[in-house]
Amino acid sequence: MAKDRIDQIEAYVRRLMSTAAAPDLRIAHDFKHVDRVRGWALTIGEAEGLDIELVEAAALLHDIGLTCLDAEQRSQHGQAGAEFAARFLDDQQLFNHGEIEVIADAIR
Repeated sequence: MAKDRIDQIEAYVRRLMSTAAAPDLRIAHDFKHVDRVRGWALTIGEAEGLDIELVEAAALLHDIGLTCLDAEQRSQHGQAGAEFAARFLDDQQLFNHGEIEVIADAIR
């Protein structure tokens, strides 16, 4: 079940990142960046004894706000991404409300 949820999130993020309109996002915040963040987040999360599935979900979703904001609004991508992620996770029923809040808080 956990692998399925993470696979769904990864596919969603890959789709969003590959269709980002801004060319600089494809260079600086492509999926390779997301995957590096995921690797570091998992290393830190394991060392800290955190819920690894929540850590991985937040790491995968951490920059999705960049895909829906123009250059002038990018400083707010954490808040936008948290809202976007929460809506996606709820719509897909991938996590319960409390888990979604933890993920959204990490993205914020």
